[in-house]
Amino acid sequence: MILRAVRHPHTRLLALYALRIRLDPRSWGGVRELIETTYRVMLQRPAGAEGLVAWGGQLEHGELTWTGLIWQVLCSDEFRWLHPRWSLPYRSAEIQDALHKARCLLIQRELPPAGTIVDLGGACPHTVEGALLWMGYPHPVYEITIIDLSPDDRMYAETFDHLADESAEWIVTDRARVRYIHTSMVNMSGLADESADMVWSGQSIEHISPEEARHVYAEVMRVLKPGGHFCLDTPNRALTRLHNPRGFIHPEHKIEYTVPELVSHLTQAGFKVNRTIGMCPMVGSLGKRLFYPQELVENAELAEDAESAYLFYVESSK
Repeated sequence: MILRAVRHPHTRLLALYALRIRLDPRSWGGVRELIETTYRVMLQRPAGAEGLVAWGGQLEHGELTWTGLIWQVLCSDEFRWLHPRWSLPYRSAEIQDALHKARCLLIQRELPPAGTIVDLGGACPHTVEGALLWMGYPHPVYEITIIDLSPDDRMYAETFDHLADESAEWIVTDRARVRYIHTSMVNMSGLADESADMVWSGQSIEHISPEEARHVYAEVMRVLKPGGHFCLDTPNRALTRLHNPRGFIHPEHKIEYTVPELVSHLTQAGFKVNRTIGMCPMVGSLGKRLFYPQELVENAELAEDAESAYLFYVESSK
């Protein structure tokens, strides 16, 4: 357990700076000397009166440990500016915002046009139209069938504003008519053969087992019109295993795929894989084999190299 903690990049950063500061003779003294040396080593400048006042009292009264001071500096905007690849992570909300921004770019720029769509796991907290339209799908749409769990089984259902409006009957909106089938994405029995131009699985294939996924692929092949598209995006295990070496990044994930794994599974299921695209490239983290969340936040964009990105997209066709 201790060895795993030491391997974590943030713990290693803190230990590295703690060692450097304690070995510096300028830190050998009282609180003032410790603060000044911490600033000079980490921020390459004197602490000044403001820094001494801000931290001195807390250290003297035991309200802050010295390693806590190092942590605060590691999290500071100034340290991020000086060391953009070594600073501590941004707030989790910033990470989620970056992932959402990159996924919106994908949907707005890269998804193929389709008049009749099946959206697997596409319920949206903000609108009854569903996540695909809310995130900016730009093409004309006639109808969307959203297959998602019932509110009783859905995680974070309390955040959905339009649960009462989700209906198996067609709901006419400004963009398209929409209906809901409340069931697992594995169950597509309510869809007719060759009835969809596109099946979209947005961050959902990782929520079912590989065995269930094989059934989904067969059902998608049945439901798609000839030439129709099966499009997916999902986390990239090449990066998520660095993010969480001891498990998956979400408690509901059953598996997380690498790009070659998912491409191989789709090909074996009979789909023609047309292309892959990455979202939030993390070349530095992948190269160092250490996960640096700030790299994700700074790269909320699309990338040609899907294998070095935190999320990836696969576009395939029947």
